[in-house]
Amino acid sequence: KMGKANIKTINERNESLEKWVEALTNENTRNYIEIRVIPQMGYYSKASRKYKKKYFRIKILIIVLGAMIPIATLFCDYSIFIKAFIALLGASVSALTTYLELENSQALWQSYRVKREQILSLLMWYFTDTGIFADISDQKIKDRMMIETCEQYLSEEHQYWKEIFGKANGQEKKEEKQ
Repeated sequence: KMGKANIKTINERNESLEKWVEALTNENTRNYIEIRVIPQMGYYSKASRKYKKKYFRIKILIIVLGAMIPIATLFCDYSIFIKAFIALLGASVSALTTYLELENSQALWQSYRVKREQILSLLMWYFTDTGIFADISDQKIKDRMMIETCEQYLSEEHQYWKEIFGKANGQEKKEEKQ
């Protein structure tokens, strides 16, 4: 669980962002941030938390089940039930480990977190006239650059998923034959 200090920091950061968005004079830019960017950032936060929680729960389960195997062997005494229990524990550890590998929860949580922070950094630069926006005095150019950069970040993720699903659907093999 997140500590109170972390929640306070996140809430303060979100409140600052909301105030900056409300203060925007260009309605198109404000709408873009409110309708496209902020909901997407919320999705990334929610998905990141979900996959992180899932990863750690399964990882802890793997550790506990794995630790039970040597303990259960102490009570074996040639009992078929204990042997079956030990085999079940081993199979469960193996199945859960394979599941984590297939689902890739850790990489998903980390990539969602990175993407959210990437977009948040871009918005912070935009609102504070720093980073890539430091030397831009024309607001129209600054707005366009922020929107184009956000879309680039979002399309990178789309391209990543397209590649993943293409490989899963055999597109990789079709391309190799050509």
